[in-house]
Parts: sequence; C-alpha cells; structure tokens
Amino acid sequence: MVCVTVFGQIFASPTQCLADTATLQILAEDSHEYGKQAFWGSVGYGMTAFIVGTSISGPKTLNPCSQEMDINYIPCFYVFAFFMVAALIVASRFNFKPVDHSQCKETAVGGLKVLKNFDYAFFLFIVFFCGTNFGFIQTFLFWHLRELGGQQMLFGLIILANSTAEVVVYLLSERLLRNIGHFRVMYLGLLCYALRFFYYSYCSRPWLFLPIEFIQGITTAAVWSSFVSHVGAEPGVATTLQGLVNGFYTGLGYASGGLLGGVMVHEFGSSTAFLVFGELSLIVLFVFIIVNNVRQTEKKNDIYFKIVSKADDFEQ
Repeated sequence: MVCVTVFGQIFASPTQCLADTATLQILAEDSHEYGKQAFWGSVGYGMTAFIVGTSISGPKTLNPCSQEMDINYIPCFYVFAFFMVAALIVASRFNFKPVDHSQCKETAVGGLKVLKNFDYAFFLFIVFFCGTNFGFIQTFLFWHLRELGGQQMLFGLIILANSTAEVVVYLLSERLLRNIGHFRVMYLGLLCYALRFFYYSYCSRPWLFLPIEFIQGITTAAVWSSFVSHVGAEPGVATTLQGLVNGFYTGLGYASGGLLGGVMVHEFGSSTAFLVFGELSLIVLFVFIIVNNVRQTEKKNDIYFKIVSKADDFEQ
C-alpha cells in the first residue's frame, strides 16, 4: 500500500500544474472565471470521499499492528489507484499551445528574474504559507479528531462539508474577485485560517468541528482562485508564475505543513500546534496588509513623479 501511495503521488505531482496551465490557456483573458472550472474537482472529491468514507465506517477487521479490531482502509488505496489511472487517461487528452523552442532559454531566464522582483517574491511567500496551513490541516485535523474520540462517519461528513463549501465558493469566485479584488480575498483567507486554527485548538467536542468546516470554501477555494487568477493576469510571466504557485503551494508548502506540524504536534500536542499556527496566520496577515499598503503608496508616488516630470519637460 505504501508503494501504491508513493508512486501515485510521484506521478500525480505535476498533474494540477498541467491542468491549471491548460485551463488558463483556454480561458486566456477570462482567467477570473477559473473557479467555474475548478469547482468540478471539489464535486468529484467530495462525492467520492464521502461515499468511500461512509462505506468503510461500518465493518471492522483485525489490525495486524495493534492486534485490535479497527477500520479496514485497504479499499481506499484501490479506489485511489483506480482514479489515478482515470486521471492519467483524461490528462493525456489535454491540448497545450505549441511551444516556441527558440524562446525557451529566455523563458527560463525570465523565471529566475521573477524571484528577484519583491512583489512576486512576497506573493510566493504568501502562497507558500497558505500551502503550509493547508498541509497542516489536511495531515493533522483527523488525527486530532481521532484523539478526541471522533468517528469515521464524522470524517466523511467533514469532507462533504469541505467540498460543498468549495463548490459554492468556486461558483461565486468570479464575482468575489471582481468586487473585492485578489489581495483582499487573500486577506480574508488568512483571517479565516486563523479562525479555524483557534477553533480547533479550543474546541473539545468532535461533532462541533463540523460547522467550522464550511469555512474551507474561503481558505481553499477562494484563496486558490485568487492565486491562479492573479498570476493569470500578469503579462509575460503567467505560465512561469503558475508553475511556481503550484510548486510553492501543493509541493513545498504542503510538505512543510506536514513536517513542521509533525514536529510541533510531537513536542507540544495538537491543540498547542493549532494555536501557534493561528497566531502565525494573524502575524502574516498583518505583515501582508502593511507591505501591500506601502508598495501601493510607493507605486502611486512613482506615477505622480513621472507625471510631474513629464509636465516639466513639456513646459520647458
């Protein structure tokens, strides 16, 4: 089972990046409508996870490690393998725009220059931090609930609540991004992450975790839509940034959330770990707001001085 999971993850790692790239190429200037395409992923994930989770919640088998009667999770691995093969077949039908190989070197150099730009670099830090939060929740939320006495049926309902919230927010993401903007959606996402972490830290009844899970529509669907739409609107570096966003969020960030969270849970316990992540989310949120306000003020001043200098040149 470990081999199935490891090889599946290795081959699956580039799929979201490729799928998002193909989607953005098709949408072109309508990148803000990304959410209307992505919500189908949440529909499939929610339905499948709920059906499989509830189907295995009843019968129990002997666990060879603990020698106790426990839930048999082996069917989940077979379902995972089946959908990985199905995803591979579907992904092979994607159509990408032809690549001009004469510009590959310039694109690679441009990708390195992106990291030298402070605005892009700080944006990628926010992407990384949100990926870390997401990875920590995905890895240790059910662990924490299991320690509190949560049942398998609750886990299935939580996944269903998460997916339902994501579907709704993905459908509304275009209107949300148009009305309040990309950065304000990211602010809202970080604030909601903090609320989730504080709630997890202080709540002690497993079934009371279910209502807060609907907030994942903001922390996942809205935030991810804002990331993808934001980079899709950047001329000349959209494809490069899309690859970096996927790498920093689902790769480096997600893995860091599991690794850092594992150390903290081992040393301080899951409740304290959630509390620390909530505090970090608030700190990053405040820094993000301050940096954006300062940068916007600097850009306005630069534009003002350019206009004034042009007016002086015209008078002379």
